[in-house]
Amino acid sequence: MAHTSTIPKDDSHRVELVAQKALIGALLVFILAGAIGFFGFRSGTVSDSGGGFDLQVDYPEQTRGGLASPWKATIHREGGFEGPIVLGVTAGYFEAFDVNGFYPTPVAQIPSGDLLLMEFDPPNGDTLEIHFDARAQPDQQSGLDAVTSVMVEGVPVASVTYRTGVAP
Repeated sequence: MAHTSTIPKDDSHRVELVAQKALIGALLVFILAGAIGFFGFRSGTVSDSGGGFDLQVDYPEQTRGGLASPWKATIHREGGFEGPIVLGVTAGYFEAFDVNGFYPTPVAQIPSGDLLLMEFDPPNGDTLEIHFDARAQPDQQSGLDAVTSVMVEGVPVASVTYRTGVAP
């Protein structure tokens, strides 16, 4: 009985085999990255001081559509606050989130150019924490750049910049 091989005599099958292995390897790397949370939520922190104020913003450095993405601004002033506190944030930043709310609630929100100015009553003590409870919108597909500033008489005295990346 004659032996007939089904393996082609040329090397084209080897190229296809290498391509299949490379595709499977890339898919496994993608799945592993997702399994260890690479495409999930990560937080970042930025801070600045000026005009007697210390500002710290904890923000979603990396998120994905539909994930809870907490944001918090902490404003500290030694000796307390003399009046309302005004925080300016890049207006378009919050538009990328399904907002559940701010705590405490601003007493006023005023659009001012590229900024949303939020006015807060002074707290008892030296520190005001502002929490933003939200989820990244499911259709959000690009990163977000933002500036957050403590404003005194319309002038930023302590400012931070940050970027929130949005994973697929």
